[in-house]
Amino acid sequence: MCGFVAVFSPRNPIVAADLDRMRDRLAHRGPDGGKSWLRQYPQVAVGLGHRRLKVVDLGDAANQPMLSQDGTKVICFNGEIYNYLDLRRELLTCGRTFRTESDTEVLLQAYEEWGNDVLRRLNGMFAFVIWDEARQEALIARDRFGEKPLFYAIAEDGALLFASEMKGLFAYPACRPVLDEVIADEVLGGMLLYGRPETLFRGVKQFPAAHAMWVSGSGEVRDLRSYWAPDCDPARPVPVTADSRAQFFDLLQRAVRGRLRCDVRGTAALSGGLDSSSLVALIASMESPGFRLEETVSARFPDSPEIDESTYQRKVSDFTGVAAAYVTPCPSALVQNLRRLHWHHEGVVGGPSMFAEWCVMQWARANGYTVIIDGQGADEILAGYKVYWDAFQYDTYVKRQHWRRRWNSFLMRRRLSTLAEVQPDARQRLTLPMRLSNDELSSYWSKWALPMQANYAWTGAPTLRKGHVMRYTLGAHQMSISLPSNLYAGDRNAMAHGVEARYPFLDYELVDFCMSLADDAFINNGWQKWILRNAMRGRLPDSVVWRPDKVGYAVPQAKWVTAELREWIVERAFDARMQHFRYFNSERMNQQWQAHRSGQADYSGELWRAASLAECIDMTDSGVWRDGLAGKLD
Repeated sequence: MCGFVAVFSPRNPIVAADLDRMRDRLAHRGPDGGKSWLRQYPQVAVGLGHRRLKVVDLGDAANQPMLSQDGTKVICFNGEIYNYLDLRRELLTCGRTFRTESDTEVLLQAYEEWGNDVLRRLNGMFAFVIWDEARQEALIARDRFGEKPLFYAIAEDGALLFASEMKGLFAYPACRPVLDEVIADEVLGGMLLYGRPETLFRGVKQFPAAHAMWVSGSGEVRDLRSYWAPDCDPARPVPVTADSRAQFFDLLQRAVRGRLRCDVRGTAALSGGLDSSSLVALIASMESPGFRLEETVSARFPDSPEIDESTYQRKVSDFTGVAAAYVTPCPSALVQNLRRLHWHHEGVVGGPSMFAEWCVMQWARANGYTVIIDGQGADEILAGYKVYWDAFQYDTYVKRQHWRRRWNSFLMRRRLSTLAEVQPDARQRLTLPMRLSNDELSSYWSKWALPMQANYAWTGAPTLRKGHVMRYTLGAHQMSISLPSNLYAGDRNAMAHGVEARYPFLDYELVDFCMSLADDAFINNGWQKWILRNAMRGRLPDSVVWRPDKVGYAVPQAKWVTAELREWIVERAFDARMQHFRYFNSERMNQQWQAHRSGQADYSGELWRAASLAECIDMTDSGVWRDGLAGKLD
C-alpha cells in the first residue's frame, strides 16, 4: 500500500524538485520512505515518484520506482496483488529469476512475460504505471472495483500528470486547483461522484475502475478501455444447491486467506454485523504465516444505544476467542479534525459517520497495526441494502410472482416489527415499511429504475430490463453508486494513518461466482444475503447470523449537528459563497436548520452536505489544496 505520482512532459524537462514535491505530498500514504526516477527522451520527459508503506518484503530492494532486471522498464505500484505467489511460481517455470520477495517485482515481471494480458491474471487491489522504454509506451491500470485511487490531469504546460490523490497533482506548479462549480452544484444536490470520472476540481479526472490506459512516447493518451465488468445478467443462473453453497464458502475462505499474506502486524475491523463478523470468525479459524489475529477493533457508542453495536461485538469476541478493542468517536474530536478530514477526502465528506471509520484506523496505527481486514463489499455483491429489496419486489411484481413477493415481505416485516418493539429508537436501525404498495410498484420503473440507469451508467452494463432490475442494481452499486463511495472513504480514512485496508468480499473470483447465482442466493425466506447466512451457520452465534437489523459505521449524526458541530454548521452552511449555487437556497436552509434544532425533522444530512462543500470552497480559496495542509488547519 503506497502512493505514487507520474509525469509525462512532451514540452519541458521535468524539474526534480517538482516531482519530489508531488511525491511527498502523499507522504501519509507511504510513511516508510520515498524515491523518484527521471528520464529525458527525444519526445518526452518521464518522471515517477513513489512513497512506500512496507507491507510485503520489508527490504530496501523492494522499494519503488523499481527497475526491471534489464533496466528497460520501471514500475510504480499502489496496492497488493493477492495471488502474487501463484504468479511467481508460474513465472519461475518460465525461467525467470527474482531479486526480491515482493509482489511489485512479480507484477513487473508478469508484464514482461505476458504484456497487456497481465491484467486479467491479477487478483488484487491496485493502481500502477509501468513505463516501457523499449516500446516508448506506458501502461496505467486500476483494479476491478477501484479499491485503490488514481487521478489524472493535463497541466497548463501540457504535461500529463497522474497521482494517487489529487493533492499530488496540485503540487505540480502548472496544475492549479480550480473548483468546478457545475459539478459542485450537482454534489450539493445529492449526486455521487465516486463512480464517475468527474471530480470537484476542473480538469481533474478520476481514472475509472477496471480500466487500462496506454500513454504514447509523445506523452499523449493513446487508448483507455475497460478490461472487466460484473456480469449482471447471466444467461443461465446457477441454482442454490449444496454444491453451490459449498463453492461459495470455499471461494470466501480463499479470498480471506489470500488477504492475510503480509510481513507486518494485522488486525480486523468488527462492526458486529454479519459481514465483518464472518471475516473475524474465518480468520480466527485459519493458520496463516505472518498474520495472527491478536485482537479486533470496533467503534461503539455507549451513550447512544440506538446505534451502539457492542452487544453483538462482544458475542463475536466471546464466540471466536479473539480479544476485542474499542474506540468511542466523540464529536469534540471530530470538530478538531474537520479540516484534516476534508484534506484527506479531497471533497464533500459523506457525513460525520466517516469519522467512526477514521477513529478505527487511527487506533490501528497507534497500536502497531499496518493491515486491517474489513467487511466492505458484502452488501454490494449479496444484495444487503434496502434498495435491492425494493428491486426484488418490483421484479417479482413484473413476473407475477405475487405469492413469492408477499411471503418474503411478510417474513421480513414480522422480524423487523418484533425487533422494533425492543429497540430504543428503531428508526436508526430498521427501515419500515418493507413492503412496497401497489402504487409504488407500478411507478417503480419510471421513478427508480430508469433514473438509476441514466445517472449511474457504467462501462459494460447490460440493458436494463423489467423483471431483472435487482441484478442491474447490484452492478450499478458495485461500479457506480455505493461501493465506489465506500471504497473512496475507506481508502482515505485508512491511508490518512498509514494503514492498509483489505476487503475479502471483493475478490473478483468470488464476485463473479456470486453474480452467476440465481436470485434466491440473495433474497430468500425474508432474508437478504441468504447464501452468506447459510454459510456462516454454526460458525457464528445464531443471534449474529440471523439478525435482521443493520447499522454499520454510524454516529449520532442528528445529535452532533445540533450540539458540538453547531458552530461549524452555522458558519459553513450559511457561507455567502454558497449563494450562487442552484441547489442552495438560504431561506430553505434556515428553515431546515430551525426544524432540525427544534426536533421537528432530521435535516442533518442536508446541513452537513452544505457545510462540507463550503469547507472545500474555503480550502480552495485559502490555498490549502495548492500549498498543503501544514499551518492551515484553521
